[in-house]
Amino acid sequence: MSCISLPEKIYFKQGCLSIALDELKGTKRAFLIGNSEFVESKLNELDIQHITYSGIPEKCMEEADLFEPDVVIAIGGKAEMQMLALLKDKGVYLVAVPTENDIEMCADMVIIDRSDKLPLLELAFEEMFA
Repeated sequence: MSCISLPEKIYFKQGCLSIALDELKGTKRAFLIGNSEFVESKLNELDIQHITYSGIPEKCMEEADLFEPDVVIAIGGKAEMQMLALLKDKGVYLVAVPTENDIEMCADMVIIDRSDKLPLLELAFEEMFA
C-alpha cells in the first residue's frame, strides 16, 4: 500500500501569502528566515513579535533556540528552505514560501504545518530546488 503525508495547509495562487499569514493570528513570536519587508509588515499588523535571520545555516538553529519562536517562516530559495528543514524537529509551526525571486506578493505557494508532522519537508525542497 502507498501512503503520502501532506502538510496541514497548502495555499497556492498568485498573491496567497497575505491570506496564509492571516492564519498566524494569535501567534506570539515568529522567526523569519530571509529578508522580506512584506512579511515583516504583515507580522507587525498581526502584532506578532519577530526577528529576521539572514545569516549562515550553521547559526540558524542557535538563533532560533535563543528567540524561542512559536512559528518559523522561511521565504526564498534553496538556502532558506534548508535552514527551515534544520528546524523541523522544534515542534513549532513552519511556514514555507518557496520562491526564487524576492517579490513576495507573487509567491505562488505557501505551506503551513507543525514541524514535527512534516517529515517530507527536507526531501520535497531538495527536489524542488535541485
